Amino acid sequence: MIKLLEIVDAWMEAENPTPERKAIAESRVQICDTCPEKTYVDLFDTYICGVCNCPINKKIFSFKPGPEACPKQKWKI
Repeated sequence: MIKLLEIVDAWMEAENPTPERKAIAESRVQICDTCPEKTYVDLFDTYICGVCNCPINKKIFSFKPGPEACPKQKWKI
């Protein structure tokens, strides 16, 4: 249930992020861009995290602290 709430919150935030959340998301996506777990899914025309299977373009807006939100603990913020 908690993961579902995290997902819903991230999807909602991705639609209209604050400048601060947008800056955090941009920092996180740069890290994801270098991660070997980043996987492209043709069916959805998007990239996902190969560890947790979340769409990266939404996952980066998670409100969890970086190390808790990234399953590989690569995000610092």
